Amino acid sequence: MLTGPQNEHYIPEALKHSEPRKKMHNDRMLSAFWEELLENGSSLSNEEIDIKLYNYRLPLDMAVPYLIVLFSVKYREGLSLRNEENLVQCIFRWKNTGFFRVSMTVSGIVVPMERTMTVDMVLGQCEEYIQFLSDIWKYKLAVFVGIPLYMDKLTGHFNELMAMEQGAVSSAARIYRYEDAFAQKRPYEPPDGEIWRLMLEKGMYDKLYDAIEAYMAREMPAMRRHYLNRFMHEFEQILYRFLSGKDIHLPLFSDELEEMIYVRRYDSVENALSYIRNMLEKLRRLPAAGGIQEKSASEKVRDYIAGHLDKELTREILAERVHMNADYLGRVFKKENGISLMEYVTREKMLMARQLLIKTELPVSEVALRVGYHNFAHFSTVFRRFYGASPVAIRHEAENADGHGSD
Repeated sequence: MLTGPQNEHYIPEALKHSEPRKKMHNDRMLSAFWEELLENGSSLSNEEIDIKLYNYRLPLDMAVPYLIVLFSVKYREGLSLRNEENLVQCIFRWKNTGFFRVSMTVSGIVVPMERTMTVDMVLGQCEEYIQFLSDIWKYKLAVFVGIPLYMDKLTGHFNELMAMEQGAVSSAARIYRYEDAFAQKRPYEPPDGEIWRLMLEKGMYDKLYDAIEAYMAREMPAMRRHYLNRFMHEFEQILYRFLSGKDIHLPLFSDELEEMIYVRRYDSVENALSYIRNMLEKLRRLPAAGGIQEKSASEKVRDYIAGHLDKELTREILAERVHMNADYLGRVFKKENGISLMEYVTREKMLMARQLLIKTELPVSEVALRVGYHNFAHFSTVFRRFYGASPVAIRHEAENADGHGSD
């Protein structure tokens, strides 16, 4: 078992000792070889691989299958990239195991599956590594374990594991097995929306949350990012219809923490559950039905806008939601809010876009889609007009501000 003092500056004893020069050279060659082979983009023939092995002077056996393991971590405070590499090589000490790096947050190893080596041995060591990083550096590490394959099949398999890593919807520290993910791959199974709606009607918020949590746990092995997006959309539709039917005004967030929960609700299963729990708690704190005041048309429109920022929102569409003439709604809305209806829509979309830019790593094109702009050039124009700077400039400004704040 891996143990050590509970502080972020702790370095395992094995890392303090210099390795023999020959082994260090061999490790560098292994890393360079695997990075070149795996990120080649297309599979190489056995003859081409044999030539590379010769050029790198590596004693790897092409007749042995190899196992790829990916490590994905979101935060890196307290552990440098070099120390991480040393740590991995210290923990996974099997002969000719090669370390490689994909990005600042993703690295991996390739393990020769020789006669005495088993996948269970690798899984056991991965579990210890996850626990070690959690105990010492408070990291949440996701590990993606492939299946043993010969060298000429590894490039394609590496791409499949990278797709698994990019599509993972859990931020918890855990192991994902390739064979489990594909064995349990199945069509999206929608939740029982009618039962959930009845639970909302009866105020059974704890039972509803338990049902949602059980659904997530059951569907987790097969959950893909587009499945999570679809689930969240369906839940929000159930919640919106319930609130509309009761004429209840429920603010999406009232402080920075709630705002962060709302903005990141589509990012992971854990974030989705935090958002759902927060909304159900808000419902629980509402006054009794007799004390709830009916909302005005203007409030209903604001609620609809808040829940549909990823859609096209015109005066006609919004007026239809409250069964009013579009011109009349425009006059009423401006009188009550001091801003025109479409100016309000643009402001809400731009405020959300800015939050997504500075609090997530979504591409700018994805941010545009999440606030209802399918024309990227038009989104950039509106954003620049609203903030006086481009989306990229706003993101860089926020990153620089965070960097200065942490110095």
